[in-house]
Amino acid sequence: MDIEKVAGKSEISNILGMLSEATNSAVWLATGNAEIIEKVGEIRGTQKHKDTIATLSNSRIFTEECLPLRLDARNRALEEKCTIVYKNSMGFYAFTSPIFDSNGEFVGFLEGDFAKARELDEEYKSLISEKASKYGFPAQKLLDLLEDEKIQDKECMRATVNIAAESIKLYISLSASSGDFYTKLHNIGNGIRRIAKNIQVLGINAAIEAARLGEEGTGFAVVAGEIKKVGDYVFSQVDELEKLIADYKKES
Repeated sequence: MDIEKVAGKSEISNILGMLSEATNSAVWLATGNAEIIEKVGEIRGTQKHKDTIATLSNSRIFTEECLPLRLDARNRALEEKCTIVYKNSMGFYAFTSPIFDSNGEFVGFLEGDFAKARELDEEYKSLISEKASKYGFPAQKLLDLLEDEKIQDKECMRATVNIAAESIKLYISLSASSGDFYTKLHNIGNGIRRIAKNIQVLGINAAIEAARLGEEGTGFAVVAGEIKKVGDYVFSQVDELEKLIADYKKES
């Protein structure tokens, strides 16, 4: 199944909307042609996200810096079959995650831009202004967007993207259900559980680091708490999924 066939569905739009909110990013689905950048459907994000992406896409920085990095990330994501989160030359995160169906067939990419990776201090503003002058785009448009962004933890961002990718995979599997429908759902649920477990382990490690650093580890403690919340939420959603499957079995 091609990603274009599911991009317009309301369930997928909801997943993209939640991912955009969780990562402070503009997100979209893209076709599987790794040689070009071709988005599918509407970009999910704030109007500032959409306006800034449109502005940057029409400037030289897109073809000379953004495009090569995106293509490299796509190729690595396909080779390693995992989400690639990278920081671009202007100090914010972007990601690309390959989407596979229940048979392991590649169908497209889940991608996004503009999760801030560093504080917007004077040095950072100067860097953006230099880039704007070099590549011919209005620096203030990007600065206005980044003023509204929150700093993101790279690993927590990767985990959140993975959950969204698994959810899209689940939808694709439901849309193309066959005789082993329940087995596929069970396998997908187990996959999401593994992701949640990894998130919780990440939270434990952050909490340990916070305790080791004492007062200087306050930031780690906040991150640890947020990561634990994400893991707990994912586990609760898998439990809900299993209840729905059980109820569906009774009714069918």
